[in-house]
Amino acid sequence: MIRAVCILDQGGVCVYSRIYDQSLADPQLMGSLISALSLFSRETMGDELRAIRSGGHLIIVSDTAPITTMVVADRAEDVTSELVDAITLRFLSRYAHIIKRGGELSALREFDAVLDELIPLGKTAGGLIEPRTPLDSLALIDLPADLRDLAVLLLRERELSATDAARSLSVSEVEALEMLHRLVSLGVAGLRMEDGRVVFFL
Repeated sequence: MIRAVCILDQGGVCVYSRIYDQSLADPQLMGSLISALSLFSRETMGDELRAIRSGGHLIIVSDTAPITTMVVADRAEDVTSELVDAITLRFLSRYAHIIKRGGELSALREFDAVLDELIPLGKTAGGLIEPRTPLDSLALIDLPADLRDLAVLLLRERELSATDAARSLSVSEVEALEMLHRLVSLGVAGLRMEDGRVVFFL
C-alpha cells in the first residue's frame, strides 16, 4: 500500500503532500529528515539517496532538480520506479515555474487529481480520501458552474456512486465519474471503497 506522496523543494521544504495514512508523521518533518539524509548521502558517499526503510515503511526518494519526490509505501513491490518518475515529471511539467519562482502554493492542490489517475485507489492505504474542506453554501458558490448541480445532489444525498450521479443528472457514467473526481480534487468531497465500488461522500 502507498501511504503518502510528498514533493520537496531544493531547501527540503514540503511544498505538496498527499497523505493516505493519517498515522504518519507530519509531511514537513518527513521532508526535513529525507532532505538531511539525502545531503548526508551525497556528501559522504557521493551518491543519491534512493530508498530508506523506517518504522515498517519504505520511503522511495527521487531527486530531479528543483524537486525531490518522496513516496512512502509498505513494500518495494508497491512502488515502481516508473510510477515515481511519472509523479515527478507530471509535477514538474505543471508546477516547475511555481517552485522556481516561489509562487502561490495553493495551486499545487490540483495535483491531487493527477495522483488519482496515476495511483489506483486500491493501492492507497485505507482506500479512503477524506474531504479537506466542508461543502457549504460558500464553497458551493466557489465551485465551477458545471459542478454545482452535482454538488447540490451530493449535499442532499450525503454519498453517491457514479452510477447514482449519472442517473440523477441524466449524464453518462463516465461524465459523472469525472465530475465526482473533480470534486474530490477540489477537496470538497471524499471517496472510499465499499463492497468493491467507489463511493463519493461529504
